[in-house]
Amino acid sequence: MTDAFRSNDRRARRFERHRLSVAEDETGGPHVLVRASVDPSGRDLAVDFIGGSESLFDYEAEAVETPAAVAVVPHERVRRALPSGTSITAEGHLRLVHVRLREPLGGRVLVNLDGTPVEVAQA
Repeated sequence: MTDAFRSNDRRARRFERHRLSVAEDETGGPHVLVRASVDPSGRDLAVDFIGGSESLFDYEAEAVETPAAVAVVPHERVRRALPSGTSITAEGHLRLVHVRLREPLGGRVLVNLDGTPVEVAQA
């Protein structure tokens, strides 16, 4: 884990950057979060992000929480083995994941892994 400094409105806050670990049978990397909605409890997030094709990839997600911010990290898993040497296009598809936070989102900011904020609507 590395420390990065990200600004949040009026002052800089320390945000611990999440580092992905990728198994040999997975592809991985940060996916750009587009928008999100939170339920009335403030704990259940539905997050749209840019990912791979539904025919090739499944996603699960985890939330990385700090007192100031929340990051949602979609983890990509290949649905089926591709023959060696097979290439796929790198087009982006709008995908959806759900995560449950330990604490309500409240005044915290939802951010991408690079620290950019993500719009959150009430569900």
